[in-house]
Amino acid sequence: MAQRTVAGRLLLDRDGVAERLGVSPGTVSYWRYRRSHTHFPMHLPVDDRSHWWDAEDIRVWWHAHQAAKRARLTPVDRTGDPDDLIESTELARVLGYHGPRSIQPDLLMLADDCEPTSNGGSRRRWLRKTAWHYADTRATTHSTGRPRSPVPHERNADDPTSSRDQTER
Repeated sequence: MAQRTVAGRLLLDRDGVAERLGVSPGTVSYWRYRRSHTHFPMHLPVDDRSHWWDAEDIRVWWHAHQAAKRARLTPVDRTGDPDDLIESTELARVLGYHGPRSIQPDLLMLADDCEPTSNGGSRRRWLRKTAWHYADTRATTHSTGRPRSPVPHERNADDPTSSRDQTER
């Protein structure tokens, strides 16, 4: 990690920012190039050709960036008894997901109750408080699935630009 102190300010280069935030250097470059969207701090004018950022500016930006990501997460329904056992459909609803298929594998592992089914699968259930705790600590990078279209897309077999796989014809 490259860092230097200039006028009493700790400065970080791209690799230093990446190491400090636990991201790749390419991610830092992406944030810099998309600054109008990401609001990444401006680099400071330093004599050489490298880009340097004030470590404090990076810290403040990072906290704001993470807060904005958390604000975009799905809303959580916190009604009900925390000790109720709920199945995957209700779990998805509580977490604001489109359905049980959106439940992430790490949450599947947190099931409070699991029993085998007759077809060889597993029936998992979670305490509501487990779902709430997961929502409070979940990563900000998980997708809850593709947004649903208000009108289903119809495929036209006669249209060569249809989204059907060409091998199906």
